[in-house]
Amino acid sequence: MSVIARINEAALRHNLRLLSERVAPARLMFIVKANGYGHGCLDVSKIAVSQGITDLGCLEITTALEVRSVITDDSVNVLAWQFDQFDDISKVGENHIQLGVGNFVQLEQIAKIAKATGHPISVHLKLDTGLNRNGMRFSDWSRFVDFAYELETLGALKVVAVWTHIAETSDEHDDIARSDFEKARTIAEEKFGRKLTAHMAASSASFRRSEFHQDMIRNGGHVYGIPSFDGTSSREMGVIPVMTLVSSVLEVTEISEGNFEVTVSAGYLHGVPSYVAGKVEIAIAGQRFEILKVNAGTLIAVGSTRPIVGEEVYLFGDETNGEQTVREWGDAIGTLGDEICCRISPAVERRLV
Repeated sequence: MSVIARINEAALRHNLRLLSERVAPARLMFIVKANGYGHGCLDVSKIAVSQGITDLGCLEITTALEVRSVITDDSVNVLAWQFDQFDDISKVGENHIQLGVGNFVQLEQIAKIAKATGHPISVHLKLDTGLNRNGMRFSDWSRFVDFAYELETLGALKVVAVWTHIAETSDEHDDIARSDFEKARTIAEEKFGRKLTAHMAASSASFRRSEFHQDMIRNGGHVYGIPSFDGTSSREMGVIPVMTLVSSVLEVTEISEGNFEVTVSAGYLHGVPSYVAGKVEIAIAGQRFEILKVNAGTLIAVGSTRPIVGEEVYLFGDETNGEQTVREWGDAIGTLGDEICCRISPAVERRLV
């Protein structure tokens, strides 16, 4: 064995069910960007849809098209929102991909492609409420909505939703953002003469502040069992880490009486961050070993028991085998647990268990 990322299907289903019930009656949009946060976007998308999820968020158009190739039911919405004039959107309409749109250039690009292909595109109009991650400023919102309405009357697109990313810098700022968003939603719905789906909350706000749920919430890290905010573990949230990263013992050396140096077949080429050395631990036969060094294809750890060569090593996971969680790894090195999962090499096998 080199390195395997075990993807716990039962844990994923548990998290989807738990979080869907928590945000109901709002719908849960499952975010599968970055190869499903490193878990394998096609597998997790299929599992989610079989669990009843009807909305998938993909970030990029290429990912959305890949997901649509395995999720052929058009009643399942697939959203992408990171694109510009250099991206090919010619297959978006015919494959029923929805686009998040945050500026006039994107609207013009959609209109041009829809005219050329004959396939109108469903869009989510985005308001910038302070995160500065794309989106139209409130001062330009009415003009933006008017232009989208004009293009809809020409048959180029159909507006199905309004949305935003909130900054989550403070509850006070988020409350202001929610007020602006609700005003923007009203402006859009009055213009189009119908109710539009609204979504603004992502993982953190969706768990902590129910007043931000709107019609739909976007959830990524929590579904994979990775808490997104400080001071709360996955166990306390009731979610289960979905990925367990495992490897094996290559070599054991007794460095002093009762202390053993272990070489493990996992390194930074597999995606293990080199700077976890001296900060995190791995588990072998239920015992913890501190990582001392991360090499290209191996890592060195030290502990007080003698492992067996070939024995399984748990780098991070759901704590079942004495290992730390990926959130604990993230806390130790000053990053997010989902960032660590995302960086696990594509060459590492993802194995559904």
